[in-house]
Amino acid sequence: WGNMVTNSDWKDAWIHEGFGTYAQVLYVEEKQGFDKSVEYLEDMHIHNRNPMIRRMSQTTSGGWSGPIYSKGARFLHTLRYLVGENNLRRSLRFMAYPDQSIEKITDGRQCRFVNTDDFINIIETYSEKELDWVFEMYGFQGELPKLVYERGKDYVMISWDIPDGIYFPMPVEVKVDKKMYKLDLKRGPARVKANSKSQVTIDPNGWLMYELVVKEG
Repeated sequence: WGNMVTNSDWKDAWIHEGFGTYAQVLYVEEKQGFDKSVEYLEDMHIHNRNPMIRRMSQTTSGGWSGPIYSKGARFLHTLRYLVGENNLRRSLRFMAYPDQSIEKITDGRQCRFVNTDDFINIIETYSEKELDWVFEMYGFQGELPKLVYERGKDYVMISWDIPDGIYFPMPVEVKVDKKMYKLDLKRGPARVKANSKSQVTIDPNGWLMYELVVKEG
């Protein structure tokens, strides 16, 4: 990926490395299935709390100071959850081939230099969604949101604890036994019925990045 689509400034180095890393995840999915690709992705640890994307122009060292490999790949997985697989793949393809004539070039001239704003414009166009908030949370600042999990006698309650009051209307999937719920947390905590014997799995497809906080119900 990086040999074909790369960052025009080091502040957007995640485009070079994060996209390339997620291409590996997609390859594992193609060869071994979705569950194996999620395992592969979740083995990628976010190694620091620096922002993945910088607002100002950077030198090489500045561009590589953030978790651009692992967090970049996991962020694209989160975008896939938000906009749908088809819209993500169409966005990636347009990043590489904005003109069909580029597909016929094989001597290296097809290399494209792009930035994060280019990608935001592309994926918002295909998805018809406003996505600045998710880039703000996972890209332009380093702290992960806290997902608060509370289990009571007959319920599970989920909510977000967000750094600096950032707007973050991220839905969360919760699996209770064999039933999947997608919880809308825009207006605060959401509950799901679950008894003491229920098997509860939060975000079973590994779509999201968060720090889990467990509270006693």
